[in-house]
Formats: sequence, C-alpha cells, structure tokens
Amino acid sequence: MSNPYIPDKPRSERVIEEIRQLSKELGKIPTQNEFSDHGEFSDNQAKSEFGSWSNAISESGVEDEYPPSGVASPHELIEEIHRLKKKLRRTPTTSDLSEHGKFKSSSPYERVFGSWKEAVQEAGFDTNSGGKIDREELKNELNCVAIELEKVPQTRDIKEHCKYSIEPYNREFGSLKNALQQSNTYQRIDLLNEVRDVSIEIDAIPTISEAESLGRFDRDEYLMYFDSWCSVIENSKIYYSSSVVPYRGHLLDELRQLHQELDRSPNGSDIRKFSEYSLISYIRVFGSFENAIQSYTNYQS
Repeated sequence: MSNPYIPDKPRSERVIEEIRQLSKELGKIPTQNEFSDHGEFSDNQAKSEFGSWSNAISESGVEDEYPPSGVASPHELIEEIHRLKKKLRRTPTTSDLSEHGKFKSSSPYERVFGSWKEAVQEAGFDTNSGGKIDREELKNELNCVAIELEKVPQTRDIKEHCKYSIEPYNREFGSLKNALQQSNTYQRIDLLNEVRDVSIEIDAIPTISEAESLGRFDRDEYLMYFDSWCSVIENSKIYYSSSVVPYRGHLLDELRQLHQELDRSPNGSDIRKFSEYSLISYIRVFGSFENAIQSYTNYQS
C-alpha cells in the first residue's frame, strides 16, 4: 500500500521499472505482448508515455544489459524498415524482406512487435496506403473520432475508436495534445457543445442567427471550422439527442450482422463506416462501446 504522504512516482518511471523488472525475470528484452501479458501496464500505456515501444525500451536501458541473441533490437528493426522504405520508395511488405531486407523474414519483427503490421506502424508508416500517413489525414481522423464521441478524445479513445494507433500522432506532432491543438479539435467540440446548449434552451434545432444571438460564438467562428451551418447541425447530432433512442435489441442485431460481414468483432471505426446507427447511439444505450460489445457477447451465448 502506498504511503499517502509520499507522492506516487510518475507513470513514466513506473513503466521503466516494469520493463527492467520483466527483463530480469525473462532474461531478455520483453516483447510488447509479454509486457502487456505479465506487467502492470499495457504496451499502449508505454507507447503513450514515450511515443513508441522502441523509445520505451531505449529509455529503460535494457538493450545494454540484455543484448539480443540472434534477435535484433527494436531500434535496429525500425531503422531497417526506414532503410527499406527509402530504398523502395514505398512502405515495404513482408515479400520484400527476402530480396532486400537485412533480416530475411518477418519473424524478428513479429517476435519484437507482435506482427509485421505493428512493426510498420511503430516505424510511423501506414500499412494501407503504402506510405507515411498524411498529416491532414491524421487530423481529419482525429476530428471524426471527436465528433463521434462528442468530446475531445484521450489516448484510450484513440486506441478504441481511431483508425490509426497513437504512434503516428506522437511521431508526427510530438504528442496527442499537440495533434488536437493543430487539428482545431478543442475549438470544434466547443462550438458543437454550444449549439447543443442553444438547442436545449429553445427546444428546437437553432438557426445560425439563433446560435449567434443566444450563444457565445458568432457565425464567422462556426464557418471558420465547418463548411456550412448544415455541417454544424449534422456534426452536433442534435437529431440524435431526442428522446427517440434506438432499441437495445436493434443495436445488438446490428453488431451481430457486422460481426458476420467482417468475420470479426466490430470496433468503433467499423461502426462509423458500416453501421446503420451512430457510435454515440451505442454509447448512450450501453454506457460505452466496450459495454455494447460485452452485451453482444453475452447476447450471443
């Protein structure tokens, strides 16, 4: 039990201690999966603190104490992906490794990062588009998540609902907070919350003149961050704020249908793309999207 008179150590220090302790127990540098399975923290928490898993390993100093035997270090593997990207002028695939790679298979990457895809993402590249993720695409996705959740997203929300992991945001912007600031996410959510407040006050969908006269912002501020007033209303989800909420059974049936179509359990990004209902509908009915998935699992059994 911690002493109430002694402040807890910062989480970054505790993550480092956990990496060192687990390295000592395993006699080697832990993989991301080993860290999540056996440690107090998840690999995503380590990435959130240090920007990437390889940075966390580097900060812990375990590479010097437990040099890899036959397995490259995280930094070596990331550098190799960057070298291949520069040589091939595109994001490398596993089929490129035997001909062009220093390591002739994806096995070293899988042992350290869990999968080739996670290794490529750790290097800061998009596994879908064949190149580094465009800054504007990262910002757009961040705003999409914010609008779906009706709040400024935190690291946990990025993990659960974003198309991209936290690493590209840390790598491209320095931190999630910087990414949110440069994406104007705080301003957008502020504006949408104000429209909702005006809507509640007049018990109707407000016009831009009503929002301007009854709220804190003028029309120029709304149109600075949204294409039109229709876009403001659509993104504010005032239509979804009425007492008419989707029936719980319909949402569970929708999850079952998506599960069958995708051949896996749907995530927040899938709901935004394919579901008849908005992500916020699931959150309103079940309390969180995690609860919705758990209810669906129970519903199936």
